[in-house]
Amino acid sequence: MLAPVLRTTRLTTRPAFPPARGFARLTLIGRLGADPELKTSTSGAEYVKYVVTTDVPSRPLPDGTYPPRAKSWHNIISFTPTTYSKLTALRKGARVYVEATYEMKKLEANEEFPSRQVVNLRHEKLQVLDKGPNAEASAEHLDN
Repeated sequence: MLAPVLRTTRLTTRPAFPPARGFARLTLIGRLGADPELKTSTSGAEYVKYVVTTDVPSRPLPDGTYPPRAKSWHNIISFTPTTYSKLTALRKGARVYVEATYEMKKLEANEEFPSRQVVNLRHEKLQVLDKGPNAEASAEHLDN
């Protein structure tokens, strides 16, 4: 009598992550370092670029005081048209929780730059934690 129920349960359950695929995800909690901008790529595709700043932890100095906190600046892009209006409504200083996929790309050398690796962060999810001192944004929770 329980066998059909157990078989059905086994068929409908899936692992949380597909075993054959890997992924890299970055979670940030920080402040917008600038107002998000709607841009156009060289191929004509529109996207929104925004910057999130996070504090870099520091150790105390020998006298017990802490040095001024350094900042890390994270450039994030969104190619999801449904999020463009809400992302561009956010203002510099808003405190946000961001999930982004993380990808390393190698850029070949040219006359301006030597070959180098760059990090691409692609927007997956954003949640506004605090709109900041001068924000009138209506966006609260943005998923890709």
